[in-house]
Amino acid sequence: MIEKLKFLLIFFYTLIAAPIFGETALNIPGDERAWNLSGKSELKEEVFLPRGQTLGNWREALLYHHVSKTSIPLIVYVNNFIKELDERLGGLFETRILKEENDFILLEWWLDKDIPDSQHGFIQILKVSNGIDFIRYTTKNIDKIEKIKPFWENILMNFRIKPIAKEINVSMPWDLDGRRWVLDGNDKEKNKFILEGETDSKEYVEIETFAATDFTPRENFDILIKKLEKTSNKPLSYRVLFSNELTGLMEWKGEEKRAPFHEWVYFSKEKPGVSVVIRYRSIEDGNNEKRTRTLEKVLAGSKIEVTYDYTLESKEKFVNEQEILNKRPPWSPFFIREPKDPLFYHK
Repeated sequence: MIEKLKFLLIFFYTLIAAPIFGETALNIPGDERAWNLSGKSELKEEVFLPRGQTLGNWREALLYHHVSKTSIPLIVYVNNFIKELDERLGGLFETRILKEENDFILLEWWLDKDIPDSQHGFIQILKVSNGIDFIRYTTKNIDKIEKIKPFWENILMNFRIKPIAKEINVSMPWDLDGRRWVLDGNDKEKNKFILEGETDSKEYVEIETFAATDFTPRENFDILIKKLEKTSNKPLSYRVLFSNELTGLMEWKGEEKRAPFHEWVYFSKEKPGVSVVIRYRSIEDGNNEKRTRTLEKVLAGSKIEVTYDYTLESKEKFVNEQEILNKRPPWSPFFIREPKDPLFYHK
């Protein structure tokens, strides 16, 4: 019993650990309090607390977490969650599924009222374009649960926390190549990089952002090549070096203004709501096998970090947006910033 209670306190009470200092706040319909982004949990969840509550002294918490997987059924997450806690906590933990659909589950959970710091909460599990979103509401106000339960059931049934990308940092291990890349001062979009000191470079790197959809990297590559073949009226030589659910790398060869080129395309949909495409293009002047292998390592080693704002969005609006995005042809540019504002930082 003591070991179970110890785990319970670790799992719930020490849930909120790392503070974040910022101004992001959620406005929840029907709740006059602003819910401030206050920290990250030990599970890397974004933690929102009502204004006036702190990480060390909280009574209610709203947590957001994104998992970049799409093939696992939602009910599997629920069953694994319940099984693990049942094994560890025995009769101290109970759950109830309030609603279950293919792309949405709302789960209620609660702890034995007689234990210290007893808690009650709800978990929303929602399938999104490039993964699964989890939203958890937790309260220690057990004496008020019957009063507040209908309110939070309604919120989590009809709203989602939407992450909005405000800055994307892309770092690439160019030390493997030994060359320095700088932003092209003539590029209006501020997303093209050339070799330092060269004005007419035979190589360049472009970084673009697209809306995330359900298409895998491999599906995006295949659709891209078909579009290019249709435009050029001839088959193209290409190969996919690797591809999984979230990232992929391909290379292909073509011509532009009768000049042959060799291009590598790295595709990532690891981050919520965003797909990032990195293109390296080289004007052909003979094959260099060693350099080719180096460039593949550089692109495959790309790291993408995204800073988000968060807002509360109605589920109805979210469903409509998903339908639009899933109908949008892949590779349709969907920039997340005005072209005049530099967004990408190349390291």
